[in-house]
Amino acid sequence: MGSDNRDAGSATIKGVTIRKEHVASTKRNLGNTYAKGMKHTAAAKAKMSAAKKGKKHTAATKAKLLAAMKGVKRTAATKAKTSAAMKGKKHTAAAKAKMSAAKKGKKRTAVAAKVPATKKRRV
Repeated sequence: MGSDNRDAGSATIKGVTIRKEHVASTKRNLGNTYAKGMKHTAAAKAKMSAAKKGKKHTAATKAKLLAAMKGVKRTAATKAKTSAAMKGKKHTAAAKAKMSAAKKGKKRTAVAAKVPATKKRRV
């Protein structure tokens, strides 16, 4: 940033000297503060929500999302919020049937191994 750039037609934004004519000619905000502090209206939120309804993530997108969240530990506060949101919700009959079908024919050794020895029941 030499003195040759500092004249009446230049400005400094975030340590970068830019020409005011450039900003005016392209109507571009080089400080990147377009929507800073902006709040969407309820109507705008509803419109955005409707536009995304019914769209499914592709397998590639799901893989990227999974990779991004892998290893991220949930805080106790986050776990508590999730727990509170799920309280009182019951599985539907269809969901129960699916879970039952998925477990049919599987050995219970994995489940039994997780139970501490003091809590095992005699049969």
